[in-house]
Amino acid sequence: MMEYLSGLLDWIGAHAAWAGPVVFLVALTESLALVGLVVPGALLMFGVGALIGSGRLDYWPVMLAAVAGAIIGDLLSYLLGRWLGPRLPQVTPFRQRPGLLERGIAFFRRHGAMSIVLGRFVGPLRPVIPAIAGMLGMPAGQFLFTNVLSAIVWAPAYLLPGQVLAASANLAAAVTGRLLLLGLAAVALGWLLVFGLRRLIGWLGPTRRRGLWFTLALLAVLGGFMLGRLLSWSPVAAPQMLTWQQWQQQAWELSPLHRQGPWGVEEPFALQVAAWPVELARALVHSGWHLPESFDLRGALLWLSPEVDLIRVPPLPRRHAGRSPDMTYVRAFEGDRLVLRGWRSELTLQASGRPIWLVTVEREALFPDWPWLERQPRAVPAEAVAELRAALAQQVEVSGYVEQPPPSS
Repeated sequence: MMEYLSGLLDWIGAHAAWAGPVVFLVALTESLALVGLVVPGALLMFGVGALIGSGRLDYWPVMLAAVAGAIIGDLLSYLLGRWLGPRLPQVTPFRQRPGLLERGIAFFRRHGAMSIVLGRFVGPLRPVIPAIAGMLGMPAGQFLFTNVLSAIVWAPAYLLPGQVLAASANLAAAVTGRLLLLGLAAVALGWLLVFGLRRLIGWLGPTRRRGLWFTLALLAVLGGFMLGRLLSWSPVAAPQMLTWQQWQQQAWELSPLHRQGPWGVEEPFALQVAAWPVELARALVHSGWHLPESFDLRGALLWLSPEVDLIRVPPLPRRHAGRSPDMTYVRAFEGDRLVLRGWRSELTLQASGRPIWLVTVEREALFPDWPWLERQPRAVPAEAVAELRAALAQQVEVSGYVEQPPPSS
């Protein structure tokens, strides 16, 4: 079995385009009534997570495929239970495993709708709970809501351990230790939450239980709205062509003075630069700026390090008008570090066709702390911005820059 799994994972790693369909089928079959008992879905998801953590697969396509497969697999099992009804225990696979079906029925009666969520993480019962829900007449709308919610929780939870293992393989042991402690704390918190929710459901009557489900649904909608605000994205508008004189004279009349974050106005833009991406990157690298790690799983793990690496530790995410920065650079500065972020605007110089970039500069101090590094924002000194302007003026001679005017008194 392990040789088969190893071969399948090697094949998926070599054929990344097929990772989504394979994960979809694994998640679907693992959710089907009794079929899931012979499908090593947990091991496959762990292995796929390791491929994601090592950079061989993209996270979002695989995760969405796993969620879709889990939803459809549970839905098919539920429909099977609704169709067979009381005849379900007489079907050959279930008749051969009466004890498993009885345990599943007892589990469902004890936990109610929450058994759809909990059942995904209880190995032997996982494939039979949806069929039992259909057999016992659980309303379709309630099942579908709980099914989708549980799949959204299940897929990342099964992929994450493999991701973390692969991403932290080359990091310090202290990072793994801290991560383990955080994981244990998260498990303990989750157990307390489930325990408290079970006690609350047992205490509430049928009418109040419906109110509880309505409240949870409302919280899920609000959480989705907040996540949507944080992940919102807007495309760059059609380029607006400017002459050199227009850019020099009207730059800040045509562009925002401040970064537009998900919750409103944030820090001001320091300057605008007109340059091709390669020109701007060359100018920054030549003047001592460095590319940090990306803020992916591996980069986020660096925040758990007991030692500060001003260059490698990725800056925290920032967005402007729903977009992540098109470039991020860092450099050490008097024991702290400067973080430069650039967004490509809709403005373009007419003569050369060079895009105009909106640039922010932040200064932050990083200190060792537990469980992750502590970050303290500090004011950016004028000489640091002046040094950046001078470096750009030397390297980006053809296009140049425009500094934001000081605020009017």
